[in-house]
Amino acid sequence: MPVKPALNKCIHSFLVLSIVLSLISLPLLPAREAHAALGDSTDVLGIVVNKPLNAVVRLDPATIDIALPYGTSYQMLNVTTNPGAAVSLYRSNGTTAISFAAGGINKGDAKLDQFSASGTTLYYLKVTDKTNSTNSKTYTIKVTVDPVPRPVTGTVGANDKYSPLNIRAGEYAWDVMGTSKIGNGSTTGSVEGPGVPSSYSGKAWSESVYDRNGDYPLASTVKESWLGDNMYLQTIGKNDPNALSKYGIAGIPGTDKLNSDILRFHEFDPFVTPDGVGRDDGDRGEVGSDRQRLEIKSNTGASNRDANSVGGDIMTNHWRLMLPSETLRYQKDVGDKRAGDFIVPHRFWHIFQMKEIAGNAAGQPVATLSLISSGGKGQLEFRNNPDGDYADRIKPLFTIPFEKVVDRWLDFEVTILTADKGYIYGKLVDLESGEVLFEGGMTAETYRRPEVKNPDTGRLERTDLPAESGQQNRSKWGLYRGLYNSPNDAEYADEFQNATMYLSDVYLIKRDRNSYVFPDGWDPNAQLRDIVAWVRPAAITASKGTPFGGLTLPPQLDVTLSTGRTVKVNVTWSPADYNPANPDKFKIYGDFNGPGITNPANIRPYIEVTLADHQAASVNLLDPIRFTPQEGVNLKASSEASDHPGADALKTGAAAIGEIPALASI
Repeated sequence: MPVKPALNKCIHSFLVLSIVLSLISLPLLPAREAHAALGDSTDVLGIVVNKPLNAVVRLDPATIDIALPYGTSYQMLNVTTNPGAAVSLYRSNGTTAISFAAGGINKGDAKLDQFSASGTTLYYLKVTDKTNSTNSKTYTIKVTVDPVPRPVTGTVGANDKYSPLNIRAGEYAWDVMGTSKIGNGSTTGSVEGPGVPSSYSGKAWSESVYDRNGDYPLASTVKESWLGDNMYLQTIGKNDPNALSKYGIAGIPGTDKLNSDILRFHEFDPFVTPDGVGRDDGDRGEVGSDRQRLEIKSNTGASNRDANSVGGDIMTNHWRLMLPSETLRYQKDVGDKRAGDFIVPHRFWHIFQMKEIAGNAAGQPVATLSLISSGGKGQLEFRNNPDGDYADRIKPLFTIPFEKVVDRWLDFEVTILTADKGYIYGKLVDLESGEVLFEGGMTAETYRRPEVKNPDTGRLERTDLPAESGQQNRSKWGLYRGLYNSPNDAEYADEFQNATMYLSDVYLIKRDRNSYVFPDGWDPNAQLRDIVAWVRPAAITASKGTPFGGLTLPPQLDVTLSTGRTVKVNVTWSPADYNPANPDKFKIYGDFNGPGITNPANIRPYIEVTLADHQAASVNLLDPIRFTPQEGVNLKASSEASDHPGADALKTGAAAIGEIPALASI
């Protein structure tokens, strides 16, 4: 029979207290490394589960229940045991061991994975007295993954693909990414943060924890409650008042409406140490970088197709965000700016990007949620940028002043059709009050097919080339901003300051492209299907004299439509300018034709055909070096060849093989 929650909590508290009392004389470890085997002297076989935080431990019977949200692919287990006990972990067969990491960023963690599709997966944790191996206890671990997704804004269709980011307090950010469908097994690889040697702590972001021993000026003033936390990304319990208070976000309007826990992003104001070492958090570890980057991103591996977009895909990106005053307001007087005034960004600052990967136009992001300066004031803007290397055609979806979004939780959903003639629909809501700050859609160019330089303008432009292999759009959330460290930034360099952002309830929904209609009624399947690109067919070679009808010309080609989709379209090839009597290279043009397909740009496909002037190979059967008669070959030596040096060889061969009844014509 299950123990009542109060009693269970009492037992847990007693064990933890006993552990603390038994370890008073031991040196403290940073919180992220407190994974060594510990315990109390009264119950050598007792345990405390540190991770996951929601694990329910029952001592009699010895069980550990772990409930995980929908879409979780693995869970790190971390336990505290008595110093006099050894611990082993096994899979459901009771013999296959799972190791606890002896080092690295997950030191002390063991990976629970290979979850059963039936709902519950068993593991066994065996705790053994080091002084008496016959004294042991085996805890049965029951892991259950919820088959039902958390509540979502709007609806999820029967054929839609839902990919959540399962943010949970007590988990490392890289495991939040790795265990979720968005990260799909990619842990630190799904996070782009400061690397060695330019990070604020002098270490890679994943190894940087708050302490008071660093060589940064604020080390001595770090809040005690922060010690041991990762300096860049932290997970915070949405219902944990202590966790909310220590980062100053308790009481933020809308917090009580969050479904998932919270992910905190933090970037630092650069400085130089007394010994001259720069700490600028340069982009991915670059020294002297002109930008900072701290972002999480979807895994674009082939197995994660549902979390990324190719041509014709429709993706809903949803998240709840909070931008605090420490980010949107000046924290000190700077020139004519006063502490508490809203900042005015002077360089780019994106907090969400839909970014293309692969292709030669993967420069500027396709769409962003950005902090910008407009009309002399700071604004939050969602925008589409059609071009890879230029920003002059940026098209805003909305622009909202900072005073409407600061210090409150916002619910934001943006749905994007990836296409030449794509569409973006967004809705931004004040989560606490329900006020709709923006709702609407616009046509947009969201498919970055390859670009070619225009010889007249020198500008790179999209032509009729199709998307390159592997080209797709991925989603990225975080803080990506330009530093104020160039001579051109000198006037406002002192305005640069720390930045923080909070996220919750992040998920992607890949919509059913055959049935989805945008919330404002815009129907992708009701749009014109214009030809915008085509796949070049392989060149062919034929013999001189081959009639046009004898050429193996492809009857269809893969064509990219303005809706983003790639379809096969019929081609009628033209014989104009083709001359079968002329051994030359021809470019044969064709015309596309098919029901429901339009071609306003009059794009004409072509295929290169080479006619070769083939000559029959000459073979001299009388060459004694190149010819050796074989048994079964009918040959006859003609009288004209009797004086050839090979004639004797033929006669000799004929005598050896038998009579040669005929000679092939040469």
